[in-house]
Amino acid sequence: MDTWWGRAWEENLERYADFFNRLEQGKNVEVSMLDREDGEITATVSSYRVDIIIDPLSPAKRKALEASLSKQPEGIKELRANSFPTTLSDLLPSILFPAPEEIHFSCTCPDGARLCAHVAAVLHILGLRFDSDPKLIFCLRGLEPDSFLESILSDSARRLLSRSRRKSARQLDGKTARSLFGLLNEQ
Repeated sequence: MDTWWGRAWEENLERYADFFNRLEQGKNVEVSMLDREDGEITATVSSYRVDIIIDPLSPAKRKALEASLSKQPEGIKELRANSFPTTLSDLLPSILFPAPEEIHFSCTCPDGARLCAHVAAVLHILGLRFDSDPKLIFCLRGLEPDSFLESILSDSARRLLSRSRRKSARQLDGKTARSLFGLLNEQ
């Protein structure tokens, strides 16, 4: 992995005891075909078919993601430029990356393990794909990244504009301002 977010994907998977031992094996298995559509990944690995489905982001996690991103418009700008800002490094694994129960997979191989080396290879390849396309994780979690990010920016702008019409309690009246700047005797 070349980027911190690609490495973060791998580290996230390695935190799960069921995945840890097999992930290393998957790095040495060749994936001959990989296709993805939204949260569904289909691959051919050593002539076996691998299917992986990643659950869409839950409404609670989506709301948390929107709230976090709305506070960091500069982060949204970087995301739109196909880079994951380090300011979002805590957010990525905790909200966007799936927990083990949110990843469903199957393989046609005869290995009876919950996670075979073929599935591990595909999960590893996804991390490599994140290096070049960090917005892919949004797609895998059921979000269309560009419209999702644009929506957050629009909502943030609307909120800021709605507050611009309110008089601030911190605003000085004319007499106080003149006094502060030594302009009391001037009209």
